[in-house]
Amino acid sequence: MEFPVADPVVPGRDEAWRYQAAVDALRGTAQQFRIRRGNQPSDDPTLDFFSPLPGFAERYVQFTGLALGKTPGALFSFRLPAAALADTTNFLTDMLWMTDQEDSSGD
Repeated sequence: MEFPVADPVVPGRDEAWRYQAAVDALRGTAQQFRIRRGNQPSDDPTLDFFSPLPGFAERYVQFTGLALGKTPGALFSFRLPAAALADTTNFLTDMLWMTDQEDSSGD
């Protein structure tokens, strides 16, 4: 399959990564992201990603949160305001069929 399929302006890698997310979800092995919460209730959560995101999704997370340096075990991570967590999780679930895994062990 050659990407981009329909829109020559969209980077082929973005379509390929979204296609792969759809395939993984259909196979029952949806791509995951981890939600890490700090030790205090007031701590902002961190999202850890283990696979690349299409550009539109990465921009959404960049707009919402703060990119962090290299996090062990993750491809990249973002710290989000707690108020943005539900909307961001819903966006990733709706647009990329991702699932989340909670890690409440703190930073």
